[in-house]
Amino acid sequence: MIKTINLKVSLGKNSYKIIIGDKILKNLPNFVPNFSKYSRIIIVTDSNIHRKNRALFDSDLTKIFNHKKIMVPDGEKTKSFRYLQYIIDRIIKLGVDRNSLIICVGG
Repeated sequence: MIKTINLKVSLGKNSYKIIIGDKILKNLPNFVPNFSKYSRIIIVTDSNIHRKNRALFDSDLTKIFNHKKIMVPDGEKTKSFRYLQYIIDRIIKLGVDRNSLIICVGG
C-alpha cells in the first residue's frame, strides 16, 4: 500500500486536492481515475526526475493519457521567481484552463 498525505485546498467549487507520497506517479490511475474529463494534462518536473523515470514519462504515461511536459533544470536554482515565471508562461502557452490538470512531480 502506498502511503500518502492528502491535503485539500478549500476554494468552494474551485477546491482541489494535493497528494504527497512515494511512487504516486507509477500508480497515477489509482489517484486520478478519469483522465478524459480534463481539457489538458500538464506534468511539471525537473530534468533529474525525468532522467530517472524516462520510460515512465515518455512511454508508460503516454499510453494512459495525452499530456504535455514542462521541465526545469534540477537544483536549488529553480526554486526561484524566475523559474516560477517560466512555468507560468509555459502553462499559458499550452492553453491551460479551469478544466486542466497540473501534476507536479518532485524528488
